[in-house]
Amino acid sequence: MTLFTSPQAALLEHDPRPRPPVDARVLVYVGLDLMGDGLMKLPFVRALRAAFPEGDYLARG
Repeated sequence: MTLFTSPQAALLEHDPRPRPPVDARVLVYVGLDLMGDGLMKLPFVRALRAAFPEGDYLARG
């Protein structure tokens, strides 16, 4: 019998959706950045790191 730490963990184990590879390579195209644009991208970058913890990141623009 498997012991889960939370109901969410039990659901995630049986999630039929495909998961991205953990060591994925991530390319982000960045357009024209101005002074405050970097702050606006912080939540996006944090979400990328949570989705791909071992990924390689490259920003082009």
